[in-house]
Amino acid sequence: MWGALLARALTAAGVVVVIPDLRNYPLVSIPQMVDDVDSALDWTSNNISQYGGDPTNIVVVGQSAGGHVACVALFRKIRKNIDKNNDNAKSNGEWMTSHIKGFAAVSSPLNLGSPLTKSFRRLGFDDVMVDRMFGFQKDKYDPYLTLEELQNSELEHEFLKALPPFCIYQGTDDKTVPFEVSESFYRKLSNTSSNTKSVSFVLYDGWSHTDPILEGPMDADHRLHKDLLDNVNEWTTVPNLTWPTCRRLNGRLCPHFMVEISRFINPF
Repeated sequence: MWGALLARALTAAGVVVVIPDLRNYPLVSIPQMVDDVDSALDWTSNNISQYGGDPTNIVVVGQSAGGHVACVALFRKIRKNIDKNNDNAKSNGEWMTSHIKGFAAVSSPLNLGSPLTKSFRRLGFDDVMVDRMFGFQKDKYDPYLTLEELQNSELEHEFLKALPPFCIYQGTDDKTVPFEVSESFYRKLSNTSSNTKSVSFVLYDGWSHTDPILEGPMDADHRLHKDLLDNVNEWTTVPNLTWPTCRRLNGRLCPHFMVEISRFINPF
């Protein structure tokens, strides 16, 4: 649903949008989901020109777990390019990191440490289930730990040089991915990549895990969509795109009271 709302907004502004789906747990574990991101980026690179898109001007946007596995795929691909002997950096995709002009993570668990562990438990995911979900390799798929590992290593400069600009979006009232999770990753990345790449952190006051992508747009609040369009304009070489003014796009998709009810019953 949220992908459809995103595409509805950005295509109206002139962006070609691809909304891939990923296999999910328990059908597969996190390693296979990361492979799915590789496949999606491969497909986009090889086919998007048929739809009027530019395969050298790609912006990756991921929400929640999608942002996590997309970040892991990007980090893994960069490490594969700079460290051919690292078995942990094997990537199945043939897409080029130089064609990724920016990365936006929305409400995404980019640090798998203690605050997120508490959130997992609250949602009914015990530690054993989480270990299974990550293929018993949780640390390997933790973007925060990847940055820690690379800090002050001989690969750090090359890794940061290949990293695209990052923007992290987070609601302050997110109970699924607590604010501290995104903030800690932002601080780690901004400290690591100081004066190297653009890293920004956008907070939405009072918004939950799903408000930026679902309840907000349904209620005619397109702050995230507009911010993402600004990212596209800033990061890519496309002509400046403007937010459409048509009433149909900018109006509510359902009555406000229904959005409030959905906020009340939404478990995230």
